[in-house]
Amino acid sequence: MDHVSSQKERCAFNWQTHLIWVVLGLTLLFVSPDACPMTKLSSPEGTSVILNTGYKPTAAADIISVEWSYDEDELIMRYYPGIKLLVQPAYEGRVRFHDDTFSLELSNVKRDDSGLYHGKITQKKTICAGYNLSVMDFTSEEGMTSTPSPTAQSTSPASHTQIVLIAAVLCIVLRCMGL
Repeated sequence: MDHVSSQKERCAFNWQTHLIWVVLGLTLLFVSPDACPMTKLSSPEGTSVILNTGYKPTAAADIISVEWSYDEDELIMRYYPGIKLLVQPAYEGRVRFHDDTFSLELSNVKRDDSGLYHGKITQKKTICAGYNLSVMDFTSEEGMTSTPSPTAQSTSPASHTQIVLIAAVLCIVLRCMGL
């Protein structure tokens, strides 16, 4: 028996396993806790923007932490109720955290501030919010222009981990198909 037919027989025998991996991968993509609703937001340069979590706290004791990040991997600030507020040095003096609503206020926004912002409230159940901020030029002669900053990114909720997982599942399926 040659190697190709042996591989096809082994894959045919385990088709249920491969189907389970495909379903699991697709489930992780569409039902991931990292997939926050994304809101598009535009603002002229020099203004302030409030990024709201939409959460109405009933008791701060239930909250473990609140964090806001930029482009998923750059932490802006982290808040531990009743303990401490940590703001990254690059954002000191430019952000204000509203501990009554867990919102983040960005002051004097610039085009470089365009991009994806994620807020995450950790408690028994994680709550998150996402914003795709486009900071626009403002000139007195032309008014606001609608050209988003080149750093603005896609609003896809899929994380890099999810994309890698889906790619791995597809590779397994394609290998079993002999492609």
